[in-house]
Amino acid sequence: MMKRLALFSTIIFLLIGISVNLSAAQRNDYYRLIKIRHSNGRMEQVSGNSGQYVCRDDKSCYDSNIYNGNVGNGIMMLVNREGSISKYIGPSYYGEDTSYTFDDSDGILNIRDAKGNVYVYRRETPPSGRETSSLLKMPSWGNSRPVTAADLPPSNYDSGSSSSSLSSKRSSSRTKTNNDRMCTKCYGRGYCAMCSGHGRYQPIASRAEKVKCPSCNGSGRCSRCGGSGRVK
Repeated sequence: MMKRLALFSTIIFLLIGISVNLSAAQRNDYYRLIKIRHSNGRMEQVSGNSGQYVCRDDKSCYDSNIYNGNVGNGIMMLVNREGSISKYIGPSYYGEDTSYTFDDSDGILNIRDAKGNVYVYRRETPPSGRETSSLLKMPSWGNSRPVTAADLPPSNYDSGSSSSSLSSKRSSSRTKTNNDRMCTKCYGRGYCAMCSGHGRYQPIASRAEKVKCPSCNGSGRCSRCGGSGRVK
């Protein structure tokens, strides 16, 4: 009888330990934008492959890349969890005062910005070759807005260059690479997918420590195309 009780107690402790580990485990999912519910009530259906990797645990969440690295859009903190629904608030790509509400039973993520617009995302398998979130705040050489081909830093980028000099270099870089193919590692952005162009990234959301990006060796540029966004 005593042996059975001891065995039963051991099993209970193991199950509790497994439950705690699972609740604290970090998960990284890819969500594709499917529609926008504007603050005025208008519903807008969205096509295309714009999507975000979102990394989260039982304390915080952030836009990420395929490597679980924080892409620099901000870190939100968990404020409520009921069953399969969890809500985080804080800064993100969509602004300083946003909320991420996950419904894991349906695989839906609702992102609400400060103006009341709701961006509806659905959990899906990421497109082949997609290594980072589609919407990124600009690294230190620009403002917070979507990254476009015009924002590609030239391979000889100098953070101390003037805006006119940068414009000239970008133009020159694009002229030289008109006959080249788009780099499939960074999708033409020129930024390193692991650190999103910052050279350093924050592997664990709950820690402020940032480490030198091993993919670009701290340069912030894509290791395949050198920052041009194009390859031969």
